[in-house]
Amino acid sequence: MEKYLEAFFSMGVYAYVVIAIFILAAVFSFVSIKMNKNALTKWLAVHPNAVKIELSSGNNVITQKQLYARVISGEAAIFNEKAKYIVCADPGDIVLEVTYTYTRPGVLHKNVTTTWGPAKVELNVERGKDYLLSFDKKEEQFKLSSK
Repeated sequence: MEKYLEAFFSMGVYAYVVIAIFILAAVFSFVSIKMNKNALTKWLAVHPNAVKIELSSGNNVITQKQLYARVISGEAAIFNEKAKYIVCADPGDIVLEVTYTYTRPGVLHKNVTTTWGPAKVELNVERGKDYLLSFDKKEEQFKLSSK
């Protein structure tokens, strides 16, 4: 271990630059997480009847699934909560532009990525419920289900 530290600090000023970059990245990460939490709390305080719509996504060793959304109309906002994206919306009708991306290992290529969308999805959400927005690959359409 001592040998590695000696080699690292023999880089001179560059060693301190590397350390500074890691510290700045940690500070930036902490500040952005805190700002997102504060923005979500403020939005929910202004809209106390808001409904949460979780965007379904998942990663495992072999595949990656991502669902992205953008608010077209309606009183809604997108936030990050517990490493997932959520759409907070007032009850009623909202329109989202949604894109689903699926990545898997390929045979001839390193990775194969398939994208569906962007598609406009009209949702009617009710007060007091939380929802999950997902994509059905067999039917190739977006589905909204109650949690």
